[in-house]
Amino acid sequence: MKKYLFRTEKRRKKTITVLMTVMMIFSNLTTVLAGDCNVFFADNVHKTQTTDNGEFKEEKELTPEEKVEAARESLSITSGAAILVDAASGQILYEKNAYDKKYPASITKVMTILVALDQGVNLTDTITMSEEAVWGFDRSTSHIALDVGEQITVEQCMYAVVLQSANEASLALAEHVGGSVEGFAVLMNEKAKELGCQNTNFVNPNGLPDANHYTTIYDMYLIFKEAIKYDEFNQIINSTSYSTVYKDRQGESKEMICETTNLFLK
Repeated sequence: MKKYLFRTEKRRKKTITVLMTVMMIFSNLTTVLAGDCNVFFADNVHKTQTTDNGEFKEEKELTPEEKVEAARESLSITSGAAILVDAASGQILYEKNAYDKKYPASITKVMTILVALDQGVNLTDTITMSEEAVWGFDRSTSHIALDVGEQITVEQCMYAVVLQSANEASLALAEHVGGSVEGFAVLMNEKAKELGCQNTNFVNPNGLPDANHYTTIYDMYLIFKEAIKYDEFNQIINSTSYSTVYKDRQGESKEMICETTNLFLK
């Protein structure tokens, strides 16, 4: 198995506070300025930048409670659900409808990668694309045009899932790990319960619409917090691009190029 660069705990904390703010939401997030000033935090000093002269002015030190309140006041969230959590303490700094059931769409794939890694999958294993993986979803949705009989490694599959949100790669990974999509969904739900998710149920690994496929923003926080414990996951989600070569159905080499869809990495 390929060894990845070790991600420090500091990097992981930064990842969870930033990415859970901007990624683990169900629609666009908009932050607006509070009143006539921007709010900045540096150590324990509360600084404001006025709109009149643009100069910084130091004020009193803020208590942790005051910091939380100031952060809440400075946010205006247009998303139907959102959460911001302090990674060190687990304190919820901001939440909006965090416990309401929502349709997770492609953030389902965070759990897909987590379950595969949790099951100890070998990244060098070969996956042969099945008929169901290639054609078992709406082809107008996201995919990378893999064909039946083509062979990719688990690692290549994971990069396609995360960077390109490839639905056929998600199905192929689920079949490889769980024996079937249904079997993999069982593993997903078992892991969700293990993590303490109270209002989550998965029926597929790619997040395509289903009435019984749902989660909450708080449950997704629990899932993401667990996923970033894996260096392989951190390596993938922090990649801006990935290129590799796999085998087509005739055994010929074929290039795969994945570019991240995460605008915060571009």
